[in-house]
Amino acid sequence: MADPDSAEQLSTSEIAKLWVEHAPVIAAYVQAEVRDRHHAEDVMQEIGQAVAQGSERYDPQRPFINWLFGVARNQLLRYFQKQAREKTVFSSQLVDKLADAYSPIVSQVSERSEALRECVKHLTPRQREAIGLFYRDEFTYAQIGEQMQMTPSAVGVLVHRARGALLDCIHRKLSTGKQ
Repeated sequence: MADPDSAEQLSTSEIAKLWVEHAPVIAAYVQAEVRDRHHAEDVMQEIGQAVAQGSERYDPQRPFINWLFGVARNQLLRYFQKQAREKTVFSSQLVDKLADAYSPIVSQVSERSEALRECVKHLTPRQREAIGLFYRDEFTYAQIGEQMQMTPSAVGVLVHRARGALLDCIHRKLSTGKQ
């Protein structure tokens, strides 16, 4: 662990930059563990707060993502302990195993996330709207159809084609190494 008085400690803005850079990977990990989107967002906020409050415990000589996974693991364990009244509670061993499984794919997830962000820009405006309503807002095809003045089956076709276009674009970007 780094000495809190050490000149090697990162500044608050450096920690914030690292958090922003790695948050999508942590969010994917949290969302895989916490199925309820709102609870996952709450856990992410708690992780962000723990990172901000405990940044002096980060050793800059070690990879930030590893430290961040440790913070996330601890926050997930706290979340599951609070949820102990629920039917499904994950053991700390399972949470540890899942965190270990995510570690090797961190760079792949970051590359794919960046490729996805770029590829979404290439969708038509209607495709972007439908994809946003479906994934971000969790609307059904019927709800999207009402908003976009389309039938639910037409929305299904639009979303299907948009997903196909995104998949092709992501594969092209990852195979050429172009971001």
